Amino acid sequence: MEGWRWKKKLKKIYPASKPTVARDLALLLKKRLIKTSGKGKNTVYSAYVNNPLLREFNIDQYFFNLIRIKEAMLKKPLTLIFIAT
Repeated sequence: MEGWRWKKKLKKIYPASKPTVARDLALLLKKRLIKTSGKGKNTVYSAYVNNPLLREFNIDQYFFNLIRIKEAMLKKPLTLIFIAT
């Protein structure tokens, strides 16, 4: 991807100045939440695979499963137990 396209795309995702982005990347590297490969303009940042907080998360699938669980719960007969005192 050409540099100007990449910068334009990054500005939409993360609207911050270059120093802020550099500072944030340095912090993420220090905390070992991301890793780098390459040098200079060829540096690529990526998430550590073993970090569960940075895994891919499909919110549509999450809510679809949640609705299916609730529907299944509603289909089961509700049993009420009364205890006489």
